[in-house]
Amino acid sequence: MKPVALNDAEIGEVRAILAAHLPADTRVSVFGSRAGGAVKPWSDLDLVFESEKPLTLAVMAALREAFDESALAWKVDLIDRRTVSEAFGALIDRSAVPLCFNPGPPQPPAST
Repeated sequence: MKPVALNDAEIGEVRAILAAHLPADTRVSVFGSRAGGAVKPWSDLDLVFESEKPLTLAVMAALREAFDESALAWKVDLIDRRTVSEAFGALIDRSAVPLCFNPGPPQPPAST
């Protein structure tokens, strides 16, 4: 897997924001320059989300606000994979590096 151009603290902060706001069963990948490209210190972070259902406007707004208020020094672009054209999706897929998967809250053990 290609490395993502983020340090451990940045990855931790990004994952914490995602875990706080994303619905269960959402996969997140980094694409663009921070996914193995020619990254600059001010390069933005491009995140793409994949899940069974499109993310709601409320979830996207909460994520945008959380990233805007975070200590991260660069802009974070958020893309729901279900909302982009096939051509743009193919560009994303070529450079995407998995970042995390939110399985949702722990489920209680099945009763026997």
